[in-house]
Amino acid sequence: MATDVRLQYYATRYGQVISVLLVLSAVAAFAAAGFVYTNPPVEQTSPEDTNVQSFSFDTDHRATVTGPTELFDRGRTLQNHPVYFQNASPDVTFSTAISVPQDRSVDVSYRVIANYEATFRGEVFWDRQEVVANNKWTVQNGEVQHNTTLTISDYLSRIDPFESAVGSTGTLSRELQFVVTYSSPVDNGNKYEGQLRSTTTIQSSSEAYWVSSEIGDSTTKSQTQSSEQYVGQPNIQQVQLLAGSGGILFIAGVTVLIWARRQDDPAELELAVVRDRYDEWISEGELPTGAASEYVYIDSLEGIVDIAIDTNKRVIYDSDLETYSVVDENIIYYYARDPTAVSSWLNLSVDE
Repeated sequence: MATDVRLQYYATRYGQVISVLLVLSAVAAFAAAGFVYTNPPVEQTSPEDTNVQSFSFDTDHRATVTGPTELFDRGRTLQNHPVYFQNASPDVTFSTAISVPQDRSVDVSYRVIANYEATFRGEVFWDRQEVVANNKWTVQNGEVQHNTTLTISDYLSRIDPFESAVGSTGTLSRELQFVVTYSSPVDNGNKYEGQLRSTTTIQSSSEAYWVSSEIGDSTTKSQTQSSEQYVGQPNIQQVQLLAGSGGILFIAGVTVLIWARRQDDPAELELAVVRDRYDEWISEGELPTGAASEYVYIDSLEGIVDIAIDTNKRVIYDSDLETYSVVDENIIYYYARDPTAVSSWLNLSVDE
C-alpha cells in the first residue's frame, strides 16, 4: 500500500517532467527516422578498366643441321640453342608467334629489320636500316605466325663493305629488330594502335654464331572508367525501428501525463507518504480540548513527529478533525491540512 502511495505521489509530482522528456525523446526519434529516410547512403564505385586487350609476340630461333659435324646428326633441328656452327647449320630461322584479341578482326603487320650503326666517340654519325622480312594480315582468330630465315654467311658478310668504309675511324655495330604493328577496334568505336618491339644481335666467331638475347614483347591496352556515385536505398528497417520507438515514447509520455493528472491532490499524497513513514509514532484518538491548554500550530506533520520524538510522546490523530497533535503538559502541538477549521472549532486563532 505504501509503495503504491509513493508511486502515486512521485508520479503526480514529477509526471509532467517525465512526460515532457518522453515526448521530446519521441520527437528526436521521429527526426532521426526522417533523417535516415531522406539521407540514403551514397556509394562510390572504384575506377574500372574496360575494353581490356592484350597484344604480344614471342620469337624462337632454330637451325637444322645440314653440314658435316661430329656433334649432331644430320637433319636434326636445334631450337633456341645457345650456339650454332656455321658449317653444320648455315641457316637460322626466326619463328614469331603473334597473339591479339580473339573476338575481333585485328590488322597486324610484321617486320624484321637489320640495323647498322657507326659511332665515333659515343656519337652516331651513320646508320642504315634494311628490311629483312615484311608481312601484313587481318587476324580473326587471335593468332598468326611468321618464319624468317637468314643465311648467316650472307647476313654476316653484309657488314663488310660498311666496315671497310668506316675503317678504324669509328665503331660499327649491327642488330636485328623485330617490330609488330597492330590496329584493333574497341567497343566504343575507337581503336587501339601501337607497336611491339624487340631487338637482338647475332654474334659470331670464325666457326660459330649465336643469338644474344630472347626476343619478344607484350602490352595490355585498356580504358579507365571513372568512379561514379550511386544513391542507395534508405535503411527501411532502421527507419521503422526509429519511428516505432518514437511512437512508443510519445504514447508513453501522453499516458504518463494523463495518469499523473488523474491522481489525488499532491498535498494529500505527500501527507499520506509522511504518515506512512512515521506510522509507528502515530495513534488514533481525539484532539484534546481544555480551557487551560495552550495550542501551538505546527506547519508540517514531520514537525509534529519531531516534537513527539523529542518529548517521548505519541502523535494523536483525530480522524474527525483530520488533525495530528502532541500533548506536552498544558501545551498542545497540532497540525492539520486545514488549520482554520480546527482553530474555528477551538475558537482559536492560528497565529496564537
